[in-house]
Amino acid sequence: MSIDIFIIISFLLITLTVGIYKGQNVRSINEFALGNRNFSTTALVCTVVATWYGGDDFYIFVSEAYDNGLYFIWSYLFGTLLVMLITGMYFIPRMGEFLGTLSIADAMGRLYGNDVKRISAIAACIGMAGSVAGQFKVAGSLFEYTFGLSSLYGIILGASIVTIYSAFGGIKSVTFTDVIQFFMFGAIVPTLAFFIFGTLENVDSVVNTLSTNDNFNVKKGFNFSDGRAFYYLFLFFYMMIPGFDPTLFQRISMSRDTFQARKVFILSGLVFFVLDLTLYWMGVMSLSIYPSADSEEVVKYIIMDYSYAGLKGLTIAGVLAMLMSTADSFINTASVLFTHDFCGSFSYLKLSDKSKLIISRFSALAIGVFATFLALFSN
Repeated sequence: MSIDIFIIISFLLITLTVGIYKGQNVRSINEFALGNRNFSTTALVCTVVATWYGGDDFYIFVSEAYDNGLYFIWSYLFGTLLVMLITGMYFIPRMGEFLGTLSIADAMGRLYGNDVKRISAIAACIGMAGSVAGQFKVAGSLFEYTFGLSSLYGIILGASIVTIYSAFGGIKSVTFTDVIQFFMFGAIVPTLAFFIFGTLENVDSVVNTLSTNDNFNVKKGFNFSDGRAFYYLFLFFYMMIPGFDPTLFQRISMSRDTFQARKVFILSGLVFFVLDLTLYWMGVMSLSIYPSADSEEVVKYIIMDYSYAGLKGLTIAGVLAMLMSTADSFINTASVLFTHDFCGSFSYLKLSDKSKLIISRFSALAIGVFATFLALFSN
C-alpha cells in the first residue's frame, strides 16, 4: 500500500470513528437536528466554513482565477465576505425567535402554515439530494484521475462513510467531523500553495503574469462600461445577497443565542476571505507555470505535478474533507426536513419523538443511497 492511499484510508477511518463516537446517546429528533445547542463558537465556525466549501470549490476557485483572473477574484472574494458580514451584523440579531427551530421549513410553517412548510421541506430535500450527489461525483473523479481507479470506488467509499455517521449520530456527528475536515483542508490548502511557490525559480514569473495578462489589468477589471467587467459586477451583487439555505439556517438555530451566531458568521467570513485568497493565489501561480493549459485541467496538473508522495495523499484527503463536510450537512438537514417538516406536518400520523428519530435515521440512509445512485448513473 502506498503512503498516499494509507493517508486517505486513515483519514476516512478517523472521520468515521469520530462521527460514530460523537453521535452516541442521541435520544430525540431535537438532538439529531440541533444537538444540545451547547457547541463552542470555534466548532460552529468550523462547521459553517466546512459546510459552505464543497469539493468542487477547490476546482472552481483555482480554475476561475486561472481563467478569469481579477474579474472573478474581486467579485467572488468581496461578495462572499460582505454577505457573511451582512448576515451576521444585520439579519442574525433579528432572528432570536427562530433559535432552536429545527429547520427553515419549520420556521416557514410558523409564519405561513403547513402547506408552505411541506413545500419548503420537499423542495429543499430534492435540491440537497442533488448537491450530495455532486459531492460524491467529485470523490469518484478524484480517485479516477489521481490513482487510475474506477470512479465507482471513490463514490461508494466516500458515500458509505458520510451516510453511515450522518444517519447514526445526526448533527453532533456532523459538527465534530466538520471540525476535523475543516482543519484538514484548512491546513493542506496553504501547504500546497507553499510547495507550488517553492518550486518557482523566481517570483518574477508571477509578477510578469500579473503585469502583462489582461485578466489582471486593474483598469480593465473595473471598467464597468465593458461588458465583461459589467458581468462580474453583477456576480458581485449576486454574491452579496443574503440567502438562508437550510444548512446555514440550521447553523444559526444551533447557536446558544444571537450574539454567538453573529460572531460565528463574522469570523466565518474572515476565514473564507483568507482561504479563498489562498486558492486564487494557486490559480495565479498555475497561470505562470502552465500559461497555455486548459483551465479545467489545471487542478489535475497541480495534484499530479506538485503533490509529492505523502503530500498527494494529504491533498486528496483535503479535497475529500471539503466534499464530505458539505455532503454530511446536507444529508442531516434533508433527513430532518423530511421527517419533522413533511411527515410530521400530517397530524393524523401522530408520530412520537422516538418515531421521528428512527424515521430521520432511515431518511438519512435513503438520501445517501439515492444520492449515490445519482452520482453513479448521471453524466
